[in-house]
Amino acid sequence: GLSVTQNNGQGNPPTVSWSSTGHTGVNVGAWAWGVNSQYITGILDNTSFFRIITAPEPVISVSPAQIAKSIAWAHDLPSNTDSFTLSNTGLGTYNYTITSDTTWVWADPASGSCSTETDTIWLAYDVDSLLPGDHVAHLEIGSNEASNSPQTFTVTLTVRPAPGDFDGDNDVDQQDFGHLQQCLSAFGAELPPGCSNADLAQDGRVDASDVFVFRACLSGPGVQADPYCAD
Repeated sequence: GLSVTQNNGQGNPPTVSWSSTGHTGVNVGAWAWGVNSQYITGILDNTSFFRIITAPEPVISVSPAQIAKSIAWAHDLPSNTDSFTLSNTGLGTYNYTITSDTTWVWADPASGSCSTETDTIWLAYDVDSLLPGDHVAHLEIGSNEASNSPQTFTVTLTVRPAPGDFDGDNDVDQQDFGHLQQCLSAFGAELPPGCSNADLAQDGRVDASDVFVFRACLSGPGVQADPYCAD
């Protein structure tokens, strides 16, 4: 630190020049002057000036922030084909760990550090046991150094029901056949609205070929459909 004790007289304060490359406090003292000066025998600590500077911290940037996937029931997604990136839009370096709130998707790698580079994080999946419907997972990126920790990457997965299970009750029965009948179209005609799921043969129309696939997938009421019946 620096102490200034120069006695220049009343109304004539000393000029102080000071610089520092470290974190230092400066005390500027003033000698008493005037009629009450006899009561002060030492340096009067008049004012202390402090400036606190907060160094910029690392900032986690996630891109993209989410992904949406779709898969047929009882099928799996390949790992290490989907990814997101982590970068640092602040200063310094942050260490990170990535945790998932589910068991069907996780990050690879699950930890690391980021300074000026961009880290690619791959997604690993285990989804073949998930039931038909929508599933959401959150991958949390946490860091002790980053000012905006934690950040989240969201995975939304739609598991499609077995072929022919149009009402999503895990069987293929007469009720599903009714939907197929409503969607039957003339040769070369466009699919009616709401009938894209009835194109079981995936040829752009609903006709006898789709009825053939439906018969192969027919399970009956209350009997779990075969997710591989159209393979």
